[in-house]
Parts: sequence; structure tokens; C-alpha cells
Amino acid sequence: MITPGRRFTNPGELKIENRRPDIAAVGAVCILDSIRHPSGDSRPTPDRGYLKWVGHGSFSAYERILLPNTPEEIDICAVRAGQPGLFLLSTLDVQPRQPIVTENGDYELHYKVFARDFPMLEFSVKVHLQWEPAAKAFMAAGPMASTRTEPGSGVGSRTPTSWQHRSEVTLIE
Repeated sequence: MITPGRRFTNPGELKIENRRPDIAAVGAVCILDSIRHPSGDSRPTPDRGYLKWVGHGSFSAYERILLPNTPEEIDICAVRAGQPGLFLLSTLDVQPRQPIVTENGDYELHYKVFARDFPMLEFSVKVHLQWEPAAKAFMAAGPMASTRTEPGSGVGSRTPTSWQHRSEVTLIE
């Protein structure tokens, strides 16, 4: 079960529940299947690795046994401090991790959950991705805003030293 309308200020976790009272959902895995971009085109995701279940390490982080009447949370997407884009925490072993989308805009992410002897579960979330240089937020604050001093110059620069996100994720009912 996924709680409809749940919003995340930091895109991240979604609860999946085995509502069967008599059987465990063995080998439960979740993938991001496709992305609908702001332009309206829908494309397969560049990362179809299994997504990480919250609070579990090593191999069990990507494949779970969901006990009867028990929920588990999964990391459906993530943002990184200071780096624009939307990321997945998946089994795709590429270092450094690359974002699945980088441009600001409204996206729909379509997921699939598989478990032995259970029907496939599909769900989608809307992501409003909005990144801006942290400096943009304090530019409006005037001359006393946080700035970085260039070595030897004694003058503060107005170049962004980091990025901040104002993104939001909402389950599509």
C-alpha cells in the first residue's frame, strides 16, 4: 500500500505493504520502469537496477521479504546536497552515480514492484524538480548576504558555492 497524496520535501521514501495475512512476499524488488519528461515523452529509465529498501544493508538492501501485514519503505529517488538532478539508490554500480534527470520541471516516474507468487504492483509519482544556485536565494538579501571571499582580493564574490533544491514528490492516485 502506498499512502496517496504523501509529499516529500526531500524526495525519498515510499511505504509498500504486504496486506496478505497468511503469506510473505518473498523476493520483493522495485524498479523505476519509465520516466515521463516535461515535454510529454515517456522513455525507459537509464537505470533499471533494483532500488534500495530503507534501513537495510548489503544485498538485503535491494531484495526484501515482506512479512504478512507488514510495511517496508523503499528509496524511490534521492537528491544530493550541492548537485543538481534526481538520483536513484540502486544496484547499478556506476561511480560516481549519475542523475536520472537533471533539468528543472515536472516529471512522472513509473515504478514496478515484483515478488514471488504475487501480482506485479505498479505505481507512479509526480516529481517537481527545482534546483537553483544557493547564491540566488541570498542575492535578494542584499549586500550582507552570505558570500565567498576570493583569496587575496578582500572582495566577496556572488558565484554560487552550492546548489539547493526545492523539489517535491507526490503519489499519483
